[in-house]
Amino acid sequence: MGLFIRSLLVVLIVKAQVELQVEASRHQRTVSCNVDTNGKVDELRLIVENYLVILEDELRNTQDQVKELKVIMTDNHETVSSELEDTRRTMAAISTNQETATSEQEETRRMISELQTAVSTNQQKVTVALRNTTLQLKDTRREMGVIGRQVEELPESVSRLTNIHGARDCSDVLARVEAHSGVYAVKPDSGRPFKVYCDMETDGGGWTVFQRRQDGSVDFYLDFANYSWGFGNLEGEFWLGNDNLHRLTAQGENELRVDLTSFRDESGYAVYESFSITDVSDNYRLSLGSYSGTAGDVLSYHNNQAFTTKDRDNDDWSSVNCAQDRHGAWWYNACYQSNLNGRYFNETTTNKEGIRWWGFSGSRSLKTTEMKIRRKV
Repeated sequence: MGLFIRSLLVVLIVKAQVELQVEASRHQRTVSCNVDTNGKVDELRLIVENYLVILEDELRNTQDQVKELKVIMTDNHETVSSELEDTRRTMAAISTNQETATSEQEETRRMISELQTAVSTNQQKVTVALRNTTLQLKDTRREMGVIGRQVEELPESVSRLTNIHGARDCSDVLARVEAHSGVYAVKPDSGRPFKVYCDMETDGGGWTVFQRRQDGSVDFYLDFANYSWGFGNLEGEFWLGNDNLHRLTAQGENELRVDLTSFRDESGYAVYESFSITDVSDNYRLSLGSYSGTAGDVLSYHNNQAFTTKDRDNDDWSSVNCAQDRHGAWWYNACYQSNLNGRYFNETTTNKEGIRWWGFSGSRSLKTTEMKIRRKV
């Protein structure tokens, strides 16, 4: 605004000078010229004074506006400073929240990792449990099948136990009825009767089975008392009991047959012309006759040996209990060439604790064994 007024004033002054020069050239010979010139000067002075007054008013207004602007700028500066401080605090809070969020994100990742690990572990456990349950279910179905067959055979079994009264052994059973292989009650002496499994098919039948191994379902690493009484399942794996075996062999001359099968499904057998054991007072000492068969004569190494178990050391090795060392129970010498009551392995192995018959399988364990006697008539 001030610049505009000053420019206008200059224009007016220049205009007045030009007019004065024109008037002077017209009237340079008259006195009135001086009078008019003086009048023009006075007029010009008045105009300049008026414009100066206007200019001063404009200047004051401008100064007032400047003061107002300073106040506004001061207020705005304080507002901006306050807002800047608020912004700084907000940014600090955002930074803190970001750090917290980062920490929480790491914790979340850790928890997710742990959860994934736990889920994987539980999934493995569930898989194992499901597999075990499936196996148990299969075993249960198999057992139910066995129970079903036993129920079906129950009438025949009752007939066997009631109609063959007085049979001393399976030879008597075979002689009295047209019998099939299975469980019968026998009474070899004046003592109480007991049940046996009769093999009526092998080599003419009439065999009283006193030992069978076939699947490892029964633990044979037992003490002297268990081997005296007998244990297991006559339809599966079992030991008839040394007391019962002595009672059977004390009633006359018996032959022994041992049937063997390897994990290659190779079969062999050994027959001994005579077989008997003494009673408990002599630790069920073994007595054998001559050998024939395909499996090899290895039981003769144990002839005249007492029966040894993990808690009753009757073998000929003074520093070692062969039953403990070979994980079995047998007529050990020092220690064995046969070990049919050793540990059952589900595959062939050369482990010394396994079921062995050296003449047939060498150091390899066997899949199935069956020991049986038949009284000679």
